[in-house]
Amino acid sequence: MTMPIPLHELGELQLTVLNALWTLKNATVHDVLGFLPEEERKPAYTTVLTVLRKLERYELITHEAVEGSRMHRYRPIISPQDVREDILKDVLTRLFAGSPALLIKYILQTEGFSIAELRDIKGMIETQEKQIILRGGQVSFSSNLRD
Repeated sequence: MTMPIPLHELGELQLTVLNALWTLKNATVHDVLGFLPEEERKPAYTTVLTVLRKLERYELITHEAVEGSRMHRYRPIISPQDVREDILKDVLTRLFAGSPALLIKYILQTEGFSIAELRDIKGMIETQEKQIILRGGQVSFSSNLRD
C-alpha cells in the first residue's frame, strides 16, 4: 500500500478522472472513458485503469467487483472540497505569500465576471464582514472553501 499523495501533486489526468468519479458517483473504466472530454485523443483504456489503480493506492478512491463479470466499479473516498482546499492552500502559499486577499485581487483583476457573479461575490464579502463584526472583529480561519 502506498502512502497518500499530497493532493496538490495530483496530475491533470488524475484530477480529470477524479472529477469523473465525483460526477458519476461510481463508475467502471469504460464509464470514466465515456465521461472524459473530447480532445484530439482520449487516453487508452489501460491508461485510465492505471490512473484508477494509482488513485486507489493513494487512498483517494476504492473499488468493488461487478457481480458476474471481471469489471470493477470505482468510487471516490475523498471529496472535491478536500482536494480544492489542499490545492488552493498550496497555491496561496507558493504564489501569494499565504494571502487570500492577494489571490482574490489577482482573480478579480485577471478573470472576466458577469454582473450576477460579481453580485454573488459581493454578497459573500458582506456576509463575511457581518460575521467578523458579530465576533467582535475576530477573524476566523476555519475552512470556507466548501460549496
